[in-house]
Amino acid sequence: MKYKLIILLLLAVLFPAGSTSADEGDEYMPDEDQRRQILDGKVISIPVHTDDKGGMVWGAIRIDAPARAIFDSIVYCNGESSAHKSMRHCKTLEKTPEYEIAEHQIKFHWLVPRQTYLFRGDYTGVTKIRFRVLEGDLKKLDGGWDMFPIEGEDALLVRYYATIQPKFPTPRWLIRKSLKKEIPAMLKVMKDLSENPEKIAALDAAEEKRLAKAAKRR
Repeated sequence: MKYKLIILLLLAVLFPAGSTSADEGDEYMPDEDQRRQILDGKVISIPVHTDDKGGMVWGAIRIDAPARAIFDSIVYCNGESSAHKSMRHCKTLEKTPEYEIAEHQIKFHWLVPRQTYLFRGDYTGVTKIRFRVLEGDLKKLDGGWDMFPIEGEDALLVRYYATIQPKFPTPRWLIRKSLKKEIPAMLKVMKDLSENPEKIAALDAAEEKRLAKAAKRR
């Protein structure tokens, strides 16, 4: 099976944004009924605001894996061997235990031009990530990932949220379609990779093989 990895900021091409900042994402938490559904294995995805000028979305999922494994899956970035068909390239430019600066190139839909942008992710341990765009084909990008312990369970509730604004108008129907499809897909892939870390090793091997073939053609 070909796994479609959607790492950290893949959805930057999908959702134009309003004015929500990264810190304001803390208000978007599952209520009691949603939390119960998440614990039972359901993926929750909620579009807070979407139109042709702005949008904000959050989602949550249960992942039965250590926080470190989940963190490694979220921030995974390795050349062109992404498992998601929309990711053309991912390159880490600078990295420390506290932050990372990376470049993404994404081609999501034939109606949407290829997107290239730099972003910065700031880390609080491995359970809290905040990210924002630095430059490129996005006017704004604020968002984050958070992990919360589940009482009595060897698992974590993982929440994602993003507020994004590209530099070009996006049809509302495309935004709605993307919200419905891509957020749950992203969270499911994070769950799969976190619970099966050997699949990241397979992606690394595929990238090494691609680079070796490219070197032979030179």
